[in-house]
Amino acid sequence: MRSRLKKRLRPEPSDSGAALVWAAGSLVALLAFSALMVDLAWIYLNASRLQNAADAAALAGVVDVPGFMTLAQSDAEDAAAANSFPVGGGLNGNNTVAIALQNDDSLQVTLHTEVRTFFLRAIGFSQFDITRASTAEYIKPVALGSPDNQFGGPSQDFWAAINGRYTDRHQGDPYATSCIDDNTTTTCDSTNPWYRDPAMGTGSGYYYAVEIAPGATGLQVQFYDPGHYLRSGGRSGGSETGDTSWLWPSSPNRGVNVKANLFKPDTTPGDPTDNTDLACTKTWGTYVAPLSSSDRQAGGYERWVDLCLSAIPNPIPGVWVLQLPSPLWEGSTKFAMRATTSSADTPKLYGINDMSIHVNKASGTPRPWLAEIIPEHAGKTLQVDIWDIGESNTMTLKILDPDNNVVDCTWTATNGESDTSLGACTINVGGRRFNAEWLYLTIPIPDDYTCDPDQTYDCWWKVDISNMSNPTDRTTWSARVVGNPLQLIPNP
Repeated sequence: MRSRLKKRLRPEPSDSGAALVWAAGSLVALLAFSALMVDLAWIYLNASRLQNAADAAALAGVVDVPGFMTLAQSDAEDAAAANSFPVGGGLNGNNTVAIALQNDDSLQVTLHTEVRTFFLRAIGFSQFDITRASTAEYIKPVALGSPDNQFGGPSQDFWAAINGRYTDRHQGDPYATSCIDDNTTTTCDSTNPWYRDPAMGTGSGYYYAVEIAPGATGLQVQFYDPGHYLRSGGRSGGSETGDTSWLWPSSPNRGVNVKANLFKPDTTPGDPTDNTDLACTKTWGTYVAPLSSSDRQAGGYERWVDLCLSAIPNPIPGVWVLQLPSPLWEGSTKFAMRATTSSADTPKLYGINDMSIHVNKASGTPRPWLAEIIPEHAGKTLQVDIWDIGESNTMTLKILDPDNNVVDCTWTATNGESDTSLGACTINVGGRRFNAEWLYLTIPIPDDYTCDPDQTYDCWWKVDISNMSNPTDRTTWSARVVGNPLQLIPNP
């Protein structure tokens, strides 16, 4: 009996010690895992911050390329510092910002920093190196009128043009003319509110881009027949520009004195009006028949003449701004412009924001270049504004894509007419329907639109002007793509 009782009272073997050991081990593992998670989260947070700083640095620096790489480096560093990653800062003073030019309009920025750990140092990981890169692209203003180095001329179905400041604006130029109507060669009876007055400093007249590639040498800009030689507007084609004056007094204040200013690139390529570093300037006058040999020489009569006294030996790469301010006096002068270099890389010359032209193909259907629409514009909207189109009794306007297909558009006009149903952009503009009126086109660019910008003509849209009863039309065009010109793109 007693032995049975003892047996019953004998304690059973216990696992409590093993459980305690297991619990302690689990706690250690849990703490280690938690410590690892804390450090990984800290590293991830800093990597995310570094990526944001790299994005900001790339967007800040890309507007300076390709002509101002030192400034691009400085702007990228400033943006990185503003996002808490200053050069020379960080754990051991090893924060770095490196830039690399990808092409003429894109920049890659690489940021590097070191991050201290909290708990991983216990197992030998006291810090981690983090590197992040970002590439930004600057989409230049839409190029107008020319895919190559010449703007205007017989081969392009139009001439560049500008009217004197005392010309009625209904003669095809809304910006260089100060008169609505009822003018003399020196005064206006009514003031044009759209006039870009040279006295206001910046923003006068028209602006053209001379785009220079890195490494180019020997830049020269030339004008064809920039002097004003009174001609009948009906004489067109070949080498004849068709300069016109509606008032031709005996006083010297007559005709159009074209002036051209060539400015070096600056760090705001989206704004051509603020360039101040003048490379060269020249003014051509008005010449009266019978023309002497010196008259023909002075105004470049039916030949190319240089803008600068000598070629610019080592031009800064980027966009040089060619400004044509509102000229004296009255009339309309037509001409062509081209840019040349002595190196293999041919420059480009095109209109910025708007272009003032004289369509005067002697026969056939003029198809002047309208604008370069690149793949980055896919899914956006192209807006085209046309002033005073349709001098002919019969005339049809079409907008063509690079494959010569008519694009879809809607349109409105300041005469109250409109077509807001999206359809083929074919508009009857004859019979002076839009005389002294604005015609506004809205063109959706397809989401799947693509082309190859490396091919000279592959991304260029055209204007088709058909059924013209009169082969001349003096107009002004503006074009822009709605959207942010700065964007991040995938790293190469």
